[in-house]
Parts: sequence; structure tokens; C-alpha cells
Amino acid sequence: PARADQTIKVSGLTSVTVKYKDFGTGPVLTVMLSTDRGVFEVVEFPSAGPGLPPTWRVVWQLPVEVYEFIRRPVGVFASYTLGQLSENPQGFRPMHARRLDSGDVLIVNGYSGTKKDTSQFDGEVLIIDGSIGNPADPRLPSYDVNRQNFGFNSLSVKFELPPVQGIRGIFRPVFAERQ
Repeated sequence: PARADQTIKVSGLTSVTVKYKDFGTGPVLTVMLSTDRGVFEVVEFPSAGPGLPPTWRVVWQLPVEVYEFIRRPVGVFASYTLGQLSENPQGFRPMHARRLDSGDVLIVNGYSGTKKDTSQFDGEVLIIDGSIGNPADPRLPSYDVNRQNFGFNSLSVKFELPPVQGIRGIFRPVFAERQ
């Protein structure tokens, strides 16, 4: 459900990525934060008046609570079975996040623990749909604070790289990059 605007203190910070983005009025500073509460993209907005500091607002977020639901089936009457949820990790610990030039968001989940079926989980690298808007079809992913789970659903995961076994395997990842 929707939450009222609130100011939160940043805690458990694991990564910060900074870039300039043009929203049509010139470039503004954007910051992607990975914390123990989720992934948050904040933007610096100009001062509201002379002598006042600029304000920072969240324009995109993937809180821990929402991450837990993004792989579930979509639709009003979707049924959930253990088989459909068994590969989902029990937790989310974002270690790194960055908005790609495509608009999608690269996220490294460093959670190490169990999946819903109690098998071992040792992290993953995800690319999440980072679009912002409100498409006509509510089943399609698009971030919007007025939608359930901020508009995220199983279609929001565009790419998933689970732990890779082998000589140079990916195990408990903390960073990823994509050019």
C-alpha cells in the first residue's frame, strides 16, 4: 500500500553512484543509494528560495519489502504455489546499484541465506525495469508511488544472474558492472 512522504535517515550504506541526468530543464545531480533498507535514487532539486538549500527527493526506489514480491505471478487472481516461489531468496541485501544508460537499474543482491524452499542462496545480480510512469496496463512494470508495490512485479526482472559455480564463480557478489 501507499506510504505517506517521510524523511528517513540513511543507514547501512553499501554503495553510492552519482551521475548527472537531464530531465528537460538541464542536468541535475542524481544519486543511487544501496542501503540495508533497499535501493533509492535521489535527485537534487533547486532551492525553493534565496538562502535556502536545495532539497533531495526520492524519484525511484526498491525497498526490501517490495523486492520480496517482484517475482510473484501477476494478475488479480494469480495463484501462488511453492513451486512458483521456491527460487526466490528469503532476503534482500543490496550491495551495489546503478542506473544504466538504458534506464534500467543494475542491482547486486549480496544476501546469503536460504530460498523460500529452504535451499541455499548466495547472492545474485539483477537488472530491474527502471522506467518511471504509469502505463495503461497495470500488469506492466513501471515505477509509480501510487501503484501497489510501486508498480514492480515479476515482469520487472529483466535479467537475473544467480551464483555461478566453477573456477571463477560468482559467490556472494558485492559489485557488478555493465557497459
